[in-house]
Amino acid sequence: MSNDKQLFLCGICGKMTPLVMKKDRLNGGVQHYYAECQLCKGKTTHSFTNQHIRSMLAKQKRTLPGIKKEKLAQRIINEMNELRKKYE
Repeated sequence: MSNDKQLFLCGICGKMTPLVMKKDRLNGGVQHYYAECQLCKGKTTHSFTNQHIRSMLAKQKRTLPGIKKEKLAQRIINEMNELRKKYE
């Protein structure tokens, strides 16, 4: 097993850097998840969530594979995209 850190391409400086995920808490219970570049300290957004989305994510983990889980996943993606539009 390798101890190499996972790398990602920074969206700001364009260089490969170790993946360091962080979270900011915004007003209204919104959480901003992002990768922070170790070189330029830029933030590359992974996702935004609110309490409703986080509860749907928890429900998704408990749901067996199938149509119901697929529909729930699509609802989560749609709501995350709407939240992202609002905060970016």
